[in-house]
Amino acid sequence: MPNISITIPENNQSIVRPIVYNIIDQLQDITKITKDSLIFYPGDSNKVQTPGSDIDSKNNRSALFGTNKINFIEVDEDYDIDYLGTTSVSSKNHINIFSDDKLGVFISPIYSTNKLSIRYKYRTPSKSEALRWRDDFRMNLSRYRDINVHDITYHYDIPLEFLLVLKFIHQNREENPDLAYGQKYEEYVKSYFTDKLTLISDLSANDTRLVIAETQSRVMGIFDINDVPEKPERDDTDGTWSIGFTYKITYDKVIGCNMKYPIIIHNKLLPINLIEFVDTAKNADKDIAYASDYVSALSRFETDRTLNRIKHPDQVLSIPSFDDFLITSTPSYTGSVFVALSEVEEDKRTLINLEELGDITLDKDILQYIKEVEYPYLGKIYQSPFYISLYRDKYLARDDILICDNNLNIKSTVDLDLRRQHRVRFSILDNLAMLREPFFLRVRNYPKVLLKYTKAVYEILSFHPDFINLEGYDRINNVDWNNLMRLINGLTYQETGKPTGTFYNTGSQGSNWPYKSGSKGLFKNIPDHVYNEFKQHRVKQRQVQIFGIVATRKDNVDKL
Repeated sequence: MPNISITIPENNQSIVRPIVYNIIDQLQDITKITKDSLIFYPGDSNKVQTPGSDIDSKNNRSALFGTNKINFIEVDEDYDIDYLGTTSVSSKNHINIFSDDKLGVFISPIYSTNKLSIRYKYRTPSKSEALRWRDDFRMNLSRYRDINVHDITYHYDIPLEFLLVLKFIHQNREENPDLAYGQKYEEYVKSYFTDKLTLISDLSANDTRLVIAETQSRVMGIFDINDVPEKPERDDTDGTWSIGFTYKITYDKVIGCNMKYPIIIHNKLLPINLIEFVDTAKNADKDIAYASDYVSALSRFETDRTLNRIKHPDQVLSIPSFDDFLITSTPSYTGSVFVALSEVEEDKRTLINLEELGDITLDKDILQYIKEVEYPYLGKIYQSPFYISLYRDKYLARDDILICDNNLNIKSTVDLDLRRQHRVRFSILDNLAMLREPFFLRVRNYPKVLLKYTKAVYEILSFHPDFINLEGYDRINNVDWNNLMRLINGLTYQETGKPTGTFYNTGSQGSNWPYKSGSKGLFKNIPDHVYNEFKQHRVKQRQVQIFGIVATRKDNVDKL
Protein backbone atom coordinates (compact mmCIF):
# COMPACT_ATOMS: atom_id res chain seq x y z
CA MET A 1 0.00 0.00 0.00
CA PRO A 2 1.59 3.30 -1.06
CA ASN A 3 2.12 5.62 1.88
CA ILE A 4 2.76 9.18 0.68
CA SER A 5 3.42 12.33 2.71
CA ILE A 6 3.41 15.76 1.04
CA THR A 7 3.69 19.23 2.56
CA ILE A 8 0.76 21.55 2.01
CA PRO A 9 1.28 24.25 -0.66
CA GLU A 10 1.02 27.24 1.69
CA ASN A 11 0.53 27.71 5.41
CA ASN A 12 1.31 31.36 6.22
CA GLN A 13 -1.77 33.07 4.78
CA SER A 14 -4.10 30.17 5.51
CA ILE A 15 -2.89 29.14 8.97
CA VAL A 16 -0.52 31.55 10.73
CA ARG A 17 -2.23 34.87 9.94
CA PRO A 18 -5.75 33.67 10.85
CA ILE A 19 -4.42 32.27 14.11
CA VAL A 20 -2.63 35.53 14.94
CA TYR A 21 -5.80 37.53 14.34
CA ASN A 22 -7.77 35.06 16.49
CA ILE A 23 -5.33 35.48 19.36
CA ILE A 24 -5.21 39.27 19.00
CA ASP A 25 -9.01 39.49 19.10
CA GLN A 26 -9.10 37.43 22.29
CA LEU A 27 -6.18 39.36 23.82
CA GLN A 28 -8.04 42.61 23.29
CA ASP A 29 -10.80 41.25 25.52
CA ILE A 30 -8.34 39.96 28.10
CA THR A 31 -6.21 43.12 28.25
CA LYS A 32 -9.17 45.51 27.71
CA ILE A 33 -7.63 47.19 24.67
CA THR A 34 -10.35 48.94 22.73
CA LYS A 35 -11.35 47.05 19.59
CA ASP A 36 -11.81 50.20 17.54
CA SER A 37 -8.01 50.48 17.30
CA LEU A 38 -6.38 49.46 14.00
CA ILE A 39 -4.18 46.40 13.69
CA PHE A 40 -0.99 46.58 11.60
CA TYR A 41 0.44 43.14 10.94
CA PRO A 42 2.92 43.46 8.06
CA GLY A 43 4.25 39.91 8.20
CA ASP A 44 7.41 38.87 6.37
CA SER A 45 7.00 41.52 3.66
CA ASN A 46 7.12 44.39 6.20
CA LYS A 47 4.44 46.11 4.13
CA VAL A 48 1.04 47.22 5.35
CA GLN A 49 -1.97 47.71 3.11
CA THR A 50 -3.14 51.30 2.72
CA PRO A 51 -6.21 51.80 4.93
CA GLY A 52 -9.44 51.91 2.93
CA SER A 53 -7.90 50.37 -0.19
CA ASP A 54 -9.50 46.92 0.04
CA ILE A 55 -13.01 45.95 -0.96
CA ASP A 56 -14.16 45.33 2.62
CA SER A 57 -13.09 48.74 4.01
CA LYS A 58 -16.55 50.34 3.82
CA ASN A 59 -16.33 52.04 7.19
CA ASN A 60 -12.61 52.70 7.32
CA ARG A 61 -11.73 55.12 4.55
CA SER A 62 -10.49 58.03 6.68
CA ALA A 63 -6.90 59.22 6.76
CA LEU A 64 -4.63 58.16 9.63
CA PHE A 65 -3.16 60.66 12.07
CA GLY A 66 -0.84 60.50 15.04
CA THR A 67 -3.77 60.44 17.42
CA ASN A 68 -5.16 57.14 16.09
CA LYS A 69 -4.96 54.07 18.30
CA ILE A 70 -2.93 51.39 16.53
CA ASN A 71 -1.80 47.87 17.41
CA PHE A 72 1.52 46.82 15.85
CA ILE A 73 2.08 43.07 15.62
CA GLU A 74 5.31 41.14 15.11
CA VAL A 75 5.30 37.35 14.96
CA ASP A 76 8.04 34.78 15.38
CA GLU A 77 7.34 31.05 14.87
CA ASP A 78 9.39 27.88 15.12
CA TYR A 79 8.78 24.19 15.78
CA ASP A 80 9.08 22.85 19.30
CA ILE A 81 12.24 20.73 19.22
CA ASP A 82 11.03 18.70 22.23
CA TYR A 83 8.23 17.25 20.09
CA LEU A 84 10.22 16.73 16.89
CA GLY A 85 10.86 13.04 17.54
CA THR A 86 7.19 12.32 18.28
CA THR A 87 5.68 14.03 15.23
CA SER A 88 3.31 11.50 13.68
CA VAL A 89 3.74 11.38 9.90
CA SER A 90 2.22 8.12 8.65
CA SER A 91 0.76 6.44 11.75
CA LYS A 92 -2.92 6.50 12.63
CA ASN A 93 -2.77 9.19 15.29
CA HIS A 94 -5.07 11.76 13.67
CA ILE A 95 -8.61 11.72 12.35
CA ASN A 96 -8.79 11.12 8.62
CA ILE A 97 -10.09 13.93 6.44
CA PHE A 98 -10.79 11.43 3.64
CA SER A 99 -11.86 7.90 4.48
CA ASP A 100 -13.05 5.32 1.94
CA ASP A 101 -13.15 2.13 3.98
CA LYS A 102 -14.47 0.05 1.07
CA LEU A 103 -11.38 0.69 -1.05
CA GLY A 104 -8.93 1.37 1.74
CA VAL A 105 -8.13 4.98 0.74
CA PHE A 106 -7.28 7.39 3.55
CA ILE A 107 -5.95 10.94 3.85
CA SER A 108 -4.96 12.45 7.18
CA PRO A 109 -3.24 15.70 8.24
CA ILE A 110 0.30 15.86 9.60
CA TYR A 111 0.76 18.13 12.62
CA SER A 112 3.89 19.71 13.96
CA THR A 113 3.96 21.18 17.47
CA ASN A 114 4.97 24.82 17.00
CA LYS A 115 5.71 27.76 19.26
CA LEU A 116 4.20 31.09 18.22
CA SER A 117 5.51 34.27 19.82
CA ILE A 118 3.42 37.43 19.29
CA ARG A 119 5.08 40.77 20.06
CA TYR A 120 2.24 43.20 20.73
CA LYS A 121 2.80 46.96 20.72
CA TYR A 122 -0.14 49.24 21.54
CA ARG A 123 0.05 52.92 20.54
CA THR A 124 -2.34 55.44 22.10
CA PRO A 125 -2.40 59.26 22.29
CA SER A 126 -3.19 59.10 26.05
CA LYS A 127 -0.51 58.34 28.64
CA SER A 128 -3.20 57.71 31.24
CA GLU A 129 -4.76 55.01 29.09
CA ALA A 130 -1.35 53.38 28.60
CA LEU A 131 -0.70 53.43 32.38
CA ARG A 132 -4.19 52.09 33.14
CA TRP A 133 -3.63 49.25 30.72
CA ARG A 134 -0.23 48.47 32.31
CA ASP A 135 -1.66 48.40 35.84
CA ASP A 136 -4.54 46.18 34.78
CA PHE A 137 -2.04 43.85 33.13
CA ARG A 138 0.02 43.60 36.34
CA MET A 139 -3.08 43.01 38.44
CA ASN A 140 -4.23 40.13 36.29
CA LEU A 141 -0.75 38.66 36.32
CA SER A 142 -0.69 38.70 40.14
CA ARG A 143 -4.01 36.78 40.15
CA TYR A 144 -2.45 34.00 38.01
CA ARG A 145 -4.29 35.12 34.91
CA ASP A 146 -1.15 35.03 32.84
CA ILE A 147 -2.26 31.70 31.30
CA ASN A 148 -5.26 31.63 28.98
CA VAL A 149 -7.11 29.07 26.87
CA HIS A 150 -7.93 29.93 23.26
CA ASP A 151 -9.88 28.64 20.28
CA ILE A 152 -8.16 29.16 16.92
CA THR A 153 -9.57 28.74 13.42
CA TYR A 154 -7.75 28.34 10.12
CA HIS A 155 -7.81 26.33 6.90
CA TYR A 156 -5.28 24.37 4.90
CA ASP A 157 -5.08 23.26 1.29
CA ILE A 158 -5.34 19.66 0.14
CA PRO A 159 -2.27 18.83 -1.97
CA LEU A 160 -3.15 18.73 -5.66
CA GLU A 161 -1.15 15.50 -6.02
CA PHE A 162 -3.65 13.73 -3.75
CA LEU A 163 -6.59 14.97 -5.78
CA LEU A 164 -4.89 13.58 -8.90
CA VAL A 165 -4.44 10.18 -7.25
CA LEU A 166 -8.12 10.22 -6.26
CA LYS A 167 -8.95 10.87 -9.91
CA PHE A 168 -7.20 7.67 -11.02
CA ILE A 169 -8.75 5.73 -8.14
CA HIS A 170 -12.18 6.93 -9.22
CA GLN A 171 -11.50 5.86 -12.82
CA ASN A 172 -10.69 2.30 -11.72
CA ARG A 173 -13.65 2.34 -9.37
CA GLU A 174 -16.16 3.22 -12.07
CA GLU A 175 -14.56 1.63 -15.17
CA ASN A 176 -16.18 -1.80 -14.94
CA PRO A 177 -19.99 -1.37 -15.25
CA ASP A 178 -20.59 -4.51 -13.19
CA LEU A 179 -18.54 -3.14 -10.28
CA ALA A 180 -19.17 0.62 -10.57
CA TYR A 181 -21.07 2.59 -7.93
CA GLY A 182 -22.39 5.13 -10.44
CA GLN A 183 -20.79 8.20 -8.87
CA LYS A 184 -19.10 11.07 -10.68
CA TYR A 185 -15.70 12.22 -9.47
CA GLU A 186 -17.14 15.26 -7.68
CA GLU A 187 -19.73 13.09 -5.95
CA TYR A 188 -17.11 10.57 -4.91
CA VAL A 189 -14.84 13.25 -3.42
CA LYS A 190 -17.70 14.90 -1.56
CA SER A 191 -19.00 11.58 -0.21
CA TYR A 192 -15.81 10.50 1.51
CA PHE A 193 -14.20 13.80 2.55
CA THR A 194 -14.95 15.27 5.95
CA ASP A 195 -17.77 17.80 6.35
CA LYS A 196 -15.05 20.39 6.95
CA LEU A 197 -14.24 20.37 3.23
CA THR A 198 -14.95 23.71 1.57
CA LEU A 199 -14.07 25.66 -1.55
CA ILE A 200 -12.23 28.99 -1.68
CA SER A 201 -11.14 31.18 -4.58
CA ASP A 202 -9.80 34.64 -5.39
CA LEU A 203 -12.06 37.47 -6.57
CA SER A 204 -11.66 36.52 -10.22
CA ALA A 205 -12.31 32.80 -9.49
CA ASN A 206 -9.10 31.92 -11.35
CA ASP A 207 -7.48 30.33 -8.30
CA THR A 208 -9.94 27.87 -6.76
CA ARG A 209 -8.88 25.41 -4.09
CA LEU A 210 -10.33 22.65 -1.95
CA VAL A 211 -9.45 23.32 1.68
CA ILE A 212 -10.21 21.94 5.10
CA ALA A 213 -11.56 24.46 7.62
CA GLU A 214 -10.48 23.53 11.14
CA THR A 215 -10.76 24.77 14.70
CA GLN A 216 -8.41 23.89 17.55
CA SER A 217 -9.72 24.21 21.07
CA ARG A 218 -7.96 24.60 24.40
CA VAL A 219 -4.79 26.08 22.95
CA MET A 220 -2.70 27.30 25.86
CA GLY A 221 -1.28 30.84 25.79
CA ILE A 222 0.91 32.62 28.32
CA PHE A 223 2.24 36.12 28.83
CA ASP A 224 6.01 36.34 28.88
CA ILE A 225 6.68 37.34 32.50
CA ASN A 226 10.22 38.32 31.54
CA ASP A 227 8.75 40.97 29.30
CA VAL A 228 6.23 42.63 31.63
CA PRO A 229 5.62 46.24 30.49
CA GLU A 230 7.31 48.78 32.74
CA LYS A 231 6.67 52.33 31.53
CA PRO A 232 5.03 53.60 28.36
CA GLU A 233 7.39 55.18 25.86
CA ARG A 234 6.66 58.56 24.28
CA ASP A 235 7.16 59.27 20.60
CA ASP A 236 8.07 62.97 20.37
CA THR A 237 7.32 63.13 16.65
CA ASP A 238 3.57 62.69 17.07
CA GLY A 239 3.09 62.84 20.85
CA THR A 240 1.81 59.27 21.21
CA TRP A 241 2.58 56.68 23.90
CA SER A 242 3.50 53.06 23.24
CA ILE A 243 3.52 50.06 25.51
CA GLY A 244 3.75 46.40 24.69
CA PHE A 245 4.18 42.80 25.75
CA THR A 246 4.99 39.37 24.36
CA TYR A 247 2.46 36.56 24.25
CA LYS A 248 3.30 32.94 23.48
CA ILE A 249 1.16 30.00 22.42
CA THR A 250 1.95 26.39 21.53
CA TYR A 251 -0.29 24.73 18.98
CA ASP A 252 -0.34 21.88 16.47
CA LYS A 253 0.27 23.29 13.02
CA VAL A 254 -0.73 21.42 9.88
CA ILE A 255 2.42 21.06 7.77
CA GLY A 256 1.35 18.35 5.34
CA CYS A 257 -0.96 15.46 4.56
CA ASN A 258 -0.46 11.71 4.43
CA MET A 259 -2.27 9.44 1.97
CA LYS A 260 -2.60 5.66 1.96
CA TYR A 261 -4.26 3.72 -0.83
CA PRO A 262 -4.14 0.20 -2.31
CA ILE A 263 -2.25 -0.56 -5.50
CA ILE A 264 -5.23 -2.35 -7.03
CA ILE A 265 -8.77 -0.99 -7.29
CA HIS A 266 -11.64 -3.21 -8.44
CA ASN A 267 -9.32 -5.89 -9.81
CA LYS A 268 -7.16 -3.46 -11.82
CA LEU A 269 -3.76 -2.04 -10.93
CA LEU A 270 -3.36 1.72 -10.71
CA PRO A 271 -0.85 3.38 -13.11
CA ILE A 272 2.66 2.21 -12.35
CA ASN A 273 3.95 5.69 -11.46
CA LEU A 274 1.42 5.83 -8.60
CA ILE A 275 2.27 2.49 -7.04
CA GLU A 276 5.93 1.66 -7.66
CA PHE A 277 8.01 3.46 -5.08
CA VAL A 278 11.57 2.29 -4.42
CA ASP A 279 13.62 3.84 -1.64
CA THR A 280 17.21 3.60 -2.82
CA ALA A 281 18.55 5.64 0.08
CA LYS A 282 18.54 2.63 2.42
CA ASN A 283 20.20 -0.71 1.66
CA ALA A 284 18.29 -3.38 3.53
CA ASP A 285 20.60 -6.12 2.19
CA LYS A 286 23.73 -4.57 3.61
CA ASP A 287 26.16 -7.00 5.28
CA ILE A 288 27.30 -5.63 8.61
CA ALA A 289 30.37 -6.71 10.58
CA TYR A 290 31.00 -5.67 14.17
CA ALA A 291 34.05 -5.76 16.37
CA SER A 292 32.33 -6.16 19.74
CA ASP A 293 29.05 -7.22 21.35
CA TYR A 294 28.56 -3.64 22.54
CA VAL A 295 28.62 -2.21 19.03
CA SER A 296 26.52 -5.10 17.76
CA ALA A 297 23.82 -4.32 20.35
CA LEU A 298 23.75 -0.67 19.35
CA SER A 299 23.35 -1.68 15.70
CA ARG A 300 19.72 -2.59 16.36
CA PHE A 301 18.97 1.13 16.32
CA GLU A 302 20.43 1.63 12.82
CA THR A 303 17.96 2.32 10.05
CA ASP A 304 19.02 -0.61 7.87
CA ARG A 305 18.64 -3.11 10.68
CA THR A 306 15.27 -1.64 11.64
CA LEU A 307 14.00 -2.06 8.08
CA ASN A 308 15.21 -5.65 8.02
CA ARG A 309 13.30 -6.43 11.22
CA ILE A 310 10.11 -5.08 9.64
CA LYS A 311 10.46 -7.08 6.43
CA HIS A 312 13.66 -8.91 5.60
CA PRO A 313 14.24 -9.32 1.85
CA ASP A 314 15.19 -13.00 2.24
CA GLN A 315 11.99 -14.00 4.01
CA VAL A 316 9.07 -13.24 1.71
CA LEU A 317 9.08 -12.61 -2.04
CA SER A 318 6.39 -10.17 -3.15
CA ILE A 319 4.63 -10.17 -6.51
CA PRO A 320 4.80 -7.45 -7.66
CA SER A 321 8.03 -6.52 -5.89
CA PHE A 322 6.68 -3.16 -4.67
CA ASP A 323 3.66 -4.69 -2.93
CA ASP A 324 4.28 -4.18 0.80
CA PHE A 325 1.35 -6.27 2.00
CA LEU A 326 1.84 -7.26 5.65
CA ILE A 327 0.77 -10.79 6.59
CA THR A 328 -1.09 -10.55 9.88
CA SER A 329 -2.23 -14.16 10.36
CA THR A 330 -0.96 -17.51 9.10
CA PRO A 331 -1.63 -21.20 9.79
CA SER A 332 0.74 -22.61 12.39
CA TYR A 333 4.09 -24.00 11.24
CA THR A 334 3.98 -22.39 7.80
CA GLY A 335 6.60 -20.03 6.42
CA SER A 336 5.99 -17.70 3.49
CA VAL A 337 7.83 -18.21 0.21
CA PHE A 338 5.97 -15.60 -1.83
CA VAL A 339 2.79 -13.55 -1.71
CA ALA A 340 1.25 -12.70 -5.10
CA LEU A 341 -1.29 -9.94 -5.68
CA SER A 342 -3.75 -11.29 -8.24
CA GLU A 343 -5.96 -9.82 -10.91
CA VAL A 344 -8.78 -12.36 -10.99
CA GLU A 345 -9.63 -13.76 -14.43
CA GLU A 346 -13.01 -13.30 -16.10
CA ASP A 347 -14.27 -16.61 -14.67
CA LYS A 348 -14.03 -14.95 -11.22
CA ARG A 349 -12.02 -17.91 -9.90
CA THR A 350 -8.60 -18.19 -11.57
CA LEU A 351 -5.92 -16.28 -9.64
CA ILE A 352 -2.36 -17.16 -10.71
CA ASN A 353 -0.30 -19.84 -12.44
CA LEU A 354 2.76 -21.17 -10.63
CA GLU A 355 4.74 -21.17 -13.88
CA GLU A 356 3.88 -17.55 -14.66
CA LEU A 357 5.01 -15.51 -11.65
CA GLY A 358 6.69 -12.59 -13.41
CA ASP A 359 10.23 -12.16 -12.13
CA ILE A 360 9.79 -14.99 -9.58
CA THR A 361 10.48 -18.62 -10.46
CA LEU A 362 9.97 -21.76 -8.41
CA ASP A 363 12.66 -24.41 -8.33
CA LYS A 364 12.24 -26.60 -11.43
CA ASP A 365 12.41 -29.90 -9.52
CA ILE A 366 9.82 -28.77 -6.99
CA LEU A 367 7.63 -27.39 -9.78
CA GLN A 368 7.78 -30.69 -11.67
CA TYR A 369 6.94 -32.63 -8.50
CA ILE A 370 3.91 -30.44 -7.84
CA LYS A 371 2.74 -30.80 -11.43
CA GLU A 372 3.07 -34.60 -11.48
CA VAL A 373 2.08 -35.63 -7.97
CA GLU A 374 1.42 -32.94 -5.37
CA TYR A 375 -1.03 -30.47 -6.97
CA PRO A 376 -4.23 -32.04 -5.45
CA TYR A 377 -2.87 -31.46 -1.92
CA LEU A 378 -1.61 -27.86 -2.13
CA GLY A 379 -4.79 -26.38 -0.67
CA LYS A 380 -5.00 -28.84 2.21
CA ILE A 381 -3.08 -27.84 5.29
CA TYR A 382 -0.55 -30.42 6.61
CA GLN A 383 -1.28 -32.78 3.71
CA SER A 384 1.70 -31.41 1.79
CA PRO A 385 4.82 -29.39 2.70
CA PHE A 386 3.69 -26.85 0.11
CA TYR A 387 0.58 -24.89 1.01
CA ILE A 388 -1.43 -22.19 -0.77
CA SER A 389 -3.75 -19.82 1.05
CA LEU A 390 -5.92 -16.87 0.03
CA TYR A 391 -6.08 -13.41 1.57
CA ARG A 392 -9.11 -11.28 0.76
CA ASP A 393 -8.14 -7.69 1.47
CA LYS A 394 -6.07 -8.26 4.64
CA TYR A 395 -7.96 -11.28 5.99
CA LEU A 396 -7.05 -14.96 5.66
CA ALA A 397 -9.76 -17.03 3.97
CA ARG A 398 -10.82 -20.51 5.05
CA ASP A 399 -8.53 -23.48 4.47
CA ASP A 400 -10.26 -25.26 1.58
CA ILE A 401 -11.02 -22.28 -0.65
CA LEU A 402 -8.07 -22.76 -3.07
CA ILE A 403 -7.24 -25.65 -5.38
CA CYS A 404 -4.44 -26.31 -7.89
CA ASP A 405 -4.94 -28.20 -11.17
CA ASN A 406 -2.40 -30.22 -13.15
CA ASN A 407 -1.58 -27.13 -15.22
CA LEU A 408 -0.55 -25.34 -12.00
CA ASN A 409 -3.45 -22.88 -12.12
CA ILE A 410 -4.46 -21.66 -8.67
CA LYS A 411 -8.22 -21.27 -8.49
CA SER A 412 -10.90 -20.49 -5.96
CA THR A 413 -13.68 -22.98 -5.31
CA VAL A 414 -16.20 -20.11 -5.13
CA ASP A 415 -16.77 -16.96 -7.18
CA LEU A 416 -14.69 -14.06 -5.88
CA ASP A 417 -15.83 -10.50 -5.27
CA LEU A 418 -13.82 -8.43 -7.76
CA ARG A 419 -14.23 -5.32 -5.63
CA ARG A 420 -11.89 -6.87 -3.07
CA GLN A 421 -8.14 -7.44 -3.20
CA HIS A 422 -6.94 -11.03 -3.54
CA ARG A 423 -3.49 -12.37 -2.73
CA VAL A 424 -2.17 -15.91 -2.93
CA ARG A 425 0.38 -16.97 -0.34
CA PHE A 426 2.64 -19.89 -1.25
CA SER A 427 4.23 -21.32 1.87
CA ILE A 428 6.09 -24.36 3.17
CA LEU A 429 5.79 -26.17 6.46
CA ASP A 430 8.71 -25.50 8.77
CA ASN A 431 8.17 -28.70 10.82
CA LEU A 432 8.02 -32.10 9.13
CA ALA A 433 6.42 -33.52 12.26
CA MET A 434 3.15 -31.87 11.20
CA LEU A 435 2.99 -33.72 7.85
CA ARG A 436 0.70 -36.71 7.33
CA GLU A 437 2.21 -40.09 6.43
CA PRO A 438 0.87 -40.22 2.81
CA PHE A 439 3.19 -37.35 1.85
CA PHE A 440 6.27 -39.34 2.82
CA LEU A 441 5.09 -42.22 0.68
CA ARG A 442 4.69 -39.86 -2.30
CA VAL A 443 7.96 -37.99 -1.93
CA ARG A 444 10.30 -40.95 -1.49
CA ASN A 445 10.38 -41.28 -5.28
CA TYR A 446 11.50 -37.63 -5.53
CA PRO A 447 14.59 -37.40 -3.27
CA LYS A 448 15.78 -34.12 -4.84
CA VAL A 449 12.52 -32.44 -3.90
CA LEU A 450 12.67 -33.73 -0.33
CA LEU A 451 16.28 -32.68 0.13
CA LYS A 452 15.73 -29.21 -1.34
CA TYR A 453 12.68 -28.66 0.80
CA THR A 454 14.45 -29.97 3.91
CA LYS A 455 17.47 -27.73 3.31
CA ALA A 456 15.16 -24.72 2.96
CA VAL A 457 13.73 -25.41 6.42
CA TYR A 458 16.73 -26.98 8.17
CA GLU A 459 19.69 -25.25 6.59
CA ILE A 460 22.21 -26.91 8.89
CA LEU A 461 21.55 -30.27 7.24
CA SER A 462 23.36 -28.95 4.17
CA PHE A 463 26.59 -29.47 6.14
CA HIS A 464 25.82 -33.04 7.28
CA PRO A 465 27.69 -35.70 5.25
CA ASP A 466 24.98 -38.38 5.58
CA PHE A 467 22.39 -35.93 4.32
CA ILE A 468 24.49 -34.82 1.36
CA ASN A 469 24.97 -38.45 0.26
CA LEU A 470 21.24 -38.77 -0.44
CA GLU A 471 21.53 -36.23 -3.28
CA GLY A 472 22.21 -38.89 -5.95
CA TYR A 473 19.45 -41.33 -4.95
CA ASP A 474 16.56 -42.12 -7.31
CA ARG A 475 14.51 -43.41 -4.40
CA ILE A 476 15.09 -43.33 -0.66
CA ASN A 477 15.07 -46.80 0.94
CA ASN A 478 13.70 -47.57 4.38
CA VAL A 479 17.05 -47.49 6.20
CA ASP A 480 18.10 -44.13 4.77
CA TRP A 481 14.59 -42.84 5.30
CA ASN A 482 14.71 -43.55 9.03
CA ASN A 483 18.17 -41.96 9.24
CA LEU A 484 16.85 -38.86 7.49
CA MET A 485 13.91 -38.57 9.87
CA ARG A 486 16.30 -39.00 12.78
CA LEU A 487 18.41 -36.12 11.46
CA ILE A 488 15.37 -33.90 11.10
CA ASN A 489 13.32 -34.76 14.17
CA GLY A 490 15.81 -36.28 16.57
CA LEU A 491 14.11 -39.66 16.95
CA THR A 492 12.25 -42.01 14.65
CA TYR A 493 10.63 -43.83 17.58
CA GLN A 494 9.57 -42.71 21.02
CA GLU A 495 11.84 -43.58 23.93
CA THR A 496 9.42 -46.34 24.99
CA GLY A 497 10.19 -48.11 21.74
CA LYS A 498 6.74 -47.53 20.28
CA PRO A 499 6.52 -46.01 16.78
CA THR A 500 5.04 -42.52 16.53
CA GLY A 501 2.33 -43.59 14.08
CA THR A 502 1.53 -41.07 11.35
CA PHE A 503 3.56 -38.31 13.02
CA TYR A 504 7.28 -38.04 13.63
CA ASN A 505 8.65 -36.70 16.89
CA THR A 506 8.62 -32.87 17.04
CA GLY A 507 12.20 -32.55 18.21
CA SER A 508 12.98 -30.08 15.42
CA GLN A 509 10.92 -27.42 17.20
CA GLY A 510 12.24 -28.15 20.68
CA SER A 511 14.34 -25.64 22.56
CA ASN A 512 17.39 -27.95 22.53
CA TRP A 513 17.27 -28.88 18.84
CA PRO A 514 19.63 -29.43 17.13
CA TYR A 515 21.62 -31.06 19.95
CA LYS A 516 25.35 -31.49 19.50
CA SER A 517 26.97 -32.94 22.60
CA GLY A 518 26.78 -36.44 24.04
CA SER A 519 26.60 -39.86 22.45
CA LYS A 520 23.33 -38.99 20.67
CA GLY A 521 24.62 -35.75 19.18
CA LEU A 522 23.41 -35.65 15.60
CA PHE A 523 25.63 -32.73 14.61
CA LYS A 524 28.82 -33.46 16.53
CA ASN A 525 30.82 -33.57 13.28
CA ILE A 526 29.72 -30.08 12.19
CA PRO A 527 32.10 -27.18 13.00
CA ASP A 528 31.15 -25.26 16.14
CA HIS A 529 30.80 -21.87 14.41
CA VAL A 530 28.38 -23.37 11.85
CA TYR A 531 26.37 -25.10 14.56
CA ASN A 532 26.15 -22.01 16.80
CA GLU A 533 25.22 -19.72 13.93
CA PHE A 534 22.37 -21.99 12.91
CA LYS A 535 21.05 -22.53 16.43
CA GLN A 536 20.96 -18.77 17.01
CA HIS A 537 19.16 -18.04 13.76
CA ARG A 538 17.23 -21.25 13.23
CA VAL A 539 13.97 -21.07 11.34
CA LYS A 540 10.88 -20.52 13.45
CA GLN A 541 7.21 -20.12 12.69
CA ARG A 542 6.36 -17.73 9.80
CA GLN A 543 10.05 -17.38 8.88
CA VAL A 544 11.70 -19.23 6.01
CA GLN A 545 15.28 -18.73 4.89
CA ILE A 546 14.93 -19.39 1.18
CA PHE A 547 18.49 -19.04 -0.11
CA GLY A 548 17.33 -19.72 -3.65
CA ILE A 549 16.30 -23.30 -2.86
CA VAL A 550 12.51 -23.14 -3.12
CA ALA A 551 12.00 -19.91 -5.06
CA THR A 552 14.05 -16.98 -6.27
CA ARG A 553 13.94 -13.98 -8.55
CA LYS A 554 14.87 -14.79 -12.12
CA ASP A 555 17.75 -12.31 -12.18
CA ASN A 556 19.38 -14.35 -9.37
CA VAL A 557 19.05 -17.79 -10.97
CA ASP A 558 22.50 -17.65 -12.59
CA LYS A 559 24.08 -16.91 -9.22
CA LEU A 560 22.86 -20.12 -7.58
